Amino acid sequence: YRNMAQVLLMQWKNEEAFELLKKAEALLTESSPDDAYLFAELWTLLGIYYETKLDFKNSEIFYNKMCALANKERDYFHLIKCQLNQTELAYRLGNYPSAL
Repeated sequence: YRNMAQVLLMQWKNEEAFELLKKAEALLTESSPDDAYLFAELWTLLGIYYETKLDFKNSEIFYNKMCALANKERDYFHLIKCQLNQTELAYRLGNYPSAL
């Protein structure tokens, strides 16, 4: 579900992507509740989804969840994604000093 949702987000098919992300979240919660990597990926995509909807509050919520998990797990790949996502969000909100 996650990979297909990512493709749909790139194609601007946001609502279809969102439905798949919700299915992925339910499946992940049921089958692999301790898989930090997959949750970080899921929360990143949900953040992107909300960012494309210009719902920056929810986007920030999911990016922050991903960042907290990446910090806890010392997941350097997602820590880099965390910085990139937060920078992009700051830029889109017009907070240019934070985006630098």
